[in-house]
This record gives sequence, structure tokens and C-alpha cells, in this order.
Amino acid sequence: MIIRRKKNGFTLIELMVAVLLTGILASMGISSYMTHNIRKQVSEGFKLAGGIQTAISQYYVRGWSMPADMNALKLPQASGQYVSSITQEKGVITITYGNNAMSKLTGGKVTLKGTDNGNGNVLWTCTPDGTIITKEYVPISCV
Repeated sequence: MIIRRKKNGFTLIELMVAVLLTGILASMGISSYMTHNIRKQVSEGFKLAGGIQTAISQYYVRGWSMPADMNALKLPQASGQYVSSITQEKGVITITYGNNAMSKLTGGKVTLKGTDNGNGNVLWTCTPDGTIITKEYVPISCV
């Protein structure tokens, strides 16, 4: 009489497939998480620049010229947790990332340029530097 054993557990192949699938899912999740964090850090610069954009627009409407620099606006230097500096020269705001920003973002710049829209108001265009900060990381209004 032959007694057959009942199989218990998983085979090596089944375990390897499970580990492979887990690895693939983890890599996709990490990539999405990195992109989300970079976008969050880039958005800080736009929040900080918002007040400067308003000040430039008001300055321009009152005087019909772009302010020479931040001193003309009488605003303090802006910086944040991820933004190392924000400068303004003749209506062009440059946001530079550093401080506690992710290493992939450090040194990246976004430029906001104010121009007359023909009605005496300022129209803003946004340009990421294209090398460190690409279009996938900036708000949709910037693309």
C-alpha cells in the first residue's frame, strides 16, 4: 500500500513570482511618491512668489513700469523650507530651489515673467529651467 503525502506550503517558483510582483509594485509606488514630493516642493515656490507677483502687478499699474528689483517693491527676501531664494528684476521673478529640497530638485529654477497684456495689466508666463525642473513637476497653469 502506497501512502501519498499531502503537499504543504509553496514551491520555490511560487515564492519567487510573489517576490517579483511585490518588487514591481513597490518600484511603481516609489516612483509615484517621488514625483508627488517633488511637485509638493515646487509648489512652495509658487506660493511664495504669489505675493511678489501681486506687488509687481500693483507697482506696474500705478507707475507703468516694472520695478527694478525687490528693493523697489519694499518686500523682504523670500525663502522657504524648499526655496533657497526668490529674486525679482524688471518684472522677472526667479525661484531657486535648495535648502531642504530633495537632491533631485536642488539648484533648479523656475522663472515667472510679467508682461503688459495690452490693457495695462500684467500677464504672467512661467518657464521651468527644463534641466532640473521639467514640465511634469510644475503646476498645470505653468505649462
